Amino acid sequence: MTRLRRTGLLLLFSLCAPQARAQFESQILSKIQLNLVNPGGKSLAMGGAFVALADDATAALANPAGITQIRKFQAGVSAKSFHFTPELGTSDIDFRNNQEKLVAQGTFPFSDSTGGLEFASFVAPLTPELSVALYYAVNMRYRLDTTGRPAGNYRSINVLEDGYRTTIDEQGAVDVRNELVGLSAGYSLGRLSIGAGITLSSLRFDFDGAAGGVRYAIKVNDYVGSDDPFTREVKTEVTSKARAGAVVGLKWEAYEPLRLAFGASYRRSPSFDVSYTLRTLRPGEPAATLSCNDGSAYGRSACGRFKVPDDFSLGASIWPLQRLAVSLEMQRVLYSQLNDAFVPAFSWIGLDQTGNEVEAVARGESDDVWIPRIGAEYTWIVKRNFNISFRAGYYHTPAHATRIVLFPDANSDRLPDSAVPVNAQPYSRALEIAFEGGEPEHRFSAGLGANIGRNLSIDLAYEQGTEARNFVASAFLRF
Repeated sequence: MTRLRRTGLLLLFSLCAPQARAQFESQILSKIQLNLVNPGGKSLAMGGAFVALADDATAALANPAGITQIRKFQAGVSAKSFHFTPELGTSDIDFRNNQEKLVAQGTFPFSDSTGGLEFASFVAPLTPELSVALYYAVNMRYRLDTTGRPAGNYRSINVLEDGYRTTIDEQGAVDVRNELVGLSAGYSLGRLSIGAGITLSSLRFDFDGAAGGVRYAIKVNDYVGSDDPFTREVKTEVTSKARAGAVVGLKWEAYEPLRLAFGASYRRSPSFDVSYTLRTLRPGEPAATLSCNDGSAYGRSACGRFKVPDDFSLGASIWPLQRLAVSLEMQRVLYSQLNDAFVPAFSWIGLDQTGNEVEAVARGESDDVWIPRIGAEYTWIVKRNFNISFRAGYYHTPAHATRIVLFPDANSDRLPDSAVPVNAQPYSRALEIAFEGGEPEHRFSAGLGANIGRNLSIDLAYEQGTEARNFVASAFLRF
């Protein structure tokens, strides 16, 4: 038996999953962060609990039923800065005589920042019952670069097996952005308002080389024996044009004396076509390239898909005091859609339940989660036509990052033959540590809002979490 079969790792990076989503065995992509908090400074300051309030121009996306409350023409803009600080896991495993020893395990914090316009809209009340809104929004923004590591890369796997050491390094940066433009309409039926809209989304899904180099790369190193060390460069291109999505919402003014209201919204996002190009560099060999639709079996299956997760929210708001508002919300995010038809990066050799050796492929798994949100706002009337609002909020995000599990693939079609995992130690354990599924996160927020005269509102908000912090500044003009 060859050493590669004893290690359980076949060094094939084939991207052979038909109609695969654009997730694969990339640690820096495994903790991708979206921007599914309702846009605007007021919403962020109140922990995103906004679907039942929906009382400014951001309602066009948060809950289009809310735009019926806007009685004047209103234009709004919101800018957001993102600071990402995810922690990625790594391990050092010693595997001898079929005995596994975890020598070291740790996490390394990464840091990256970006920012820009996250929302802009214009709301027009056409009749006392009907309002329409045109808007722009960014509902996915994520960037992470491994360049900050001393070697310019990130080592996800480090295994010493019977005297042979194999490591897998990730080198480069991921930059993902989804922008959309939308048209929403809201109609009032008395205490009940309904709303709906269509969106057109455009995805940017880039993998860059370390420190701005040409291509992202996975490096497979073998320090003893040098059976098959190689570098696999990956390039992606979104080949589909703008894709359509939808948003619907409703709002019910249930009890006027306490301004008790209930709201709900559902946002459906589209899928995008993603084309991969793979360039393999082996010592002493010419570079080999495979790409989407190049005519080869691998090339045909290197045409992937990527989907922004759908989400829906249910919320309630109440004013227990004249100047105090409290808002509650539950948001459901379908993070599992990020890993539909996961792209397998390697072939592995492991043992099935009967102890037989079998080829295996990886699958990515993420949990759909409920996110509870709570926010409060107290308004201080400074003088006529000028007031200041003090806001605070909190929400809890359960763990939802990607986990990696190996499954049998005896026919080498790059699809699991069953739902029973394969034991490919020590690599199953190494993948379990590297792709641990993330940690639950508590996020706290606070902010200020000011209404100046009858026509201008300004909102500022700051959010702090374990793996991110964000700042938003918004302004709304009524005329």
